[in-house]
Amino acid sequence: MILLELFDKPYSFELVPGRMDDDFLAAFKDDDGKLTIVNFEFWAGPDLYIVDFKRDGKFDLTGDSPKDKQIAIRVLATVVEAIRQVIEQKKPFALAFSAKSDETSRVKLYDSMVKRMAKSMGYELVTDASKVNHRVFPKFIQNSERMQDSSTKRTYLVRAGSQAD
Repeated sequence: MILLELFDKPYSFELVPGRMDDDFLAAFKDDDGKLTIVNFEFWAGPDLYIVDFKRDGKFDLTGDSPKDKQIAIRVLATVVEAIRQVIEQKKPFALAFSAKSDETSRVKLYDSMVKRMAKSMGYELVTDASKVNHRVFPKFIQNSERMQDSSTKRTYLVRAGSQAD
């Protein structure tokens, strides 16, 4: 019950413009006073936002204490709420989330977070970008994956009905 209650209580934040047109940032402080920044980097060709977030300047989200875990849940609830707001405002074709393949807990976290929110927002989880029916998206992802570290796993949230059969 506490878990669900924490997911219903995101921290207060405001979406603000990022460095480039159509980029966004959401910043907030948690109960420990640590700053979390959610970054939405926009790529116009594929109509894609690359989403990442750092807490206290690091990608690490939690410590081991129960309080750390409760804070992490509220941080994630806030990240999800920021994603919802970007989707409502901009209605992008897709969003991308990345994690190092050896960060199994982060990979699972992103996958479960994305699955949880996908249907309610008219999106679906995609792990194979080549199966997406879009004029630019599959090629863009193929090229960007060539440039990234091979130990990185990406998960995509794309508009529902965009996958090829």
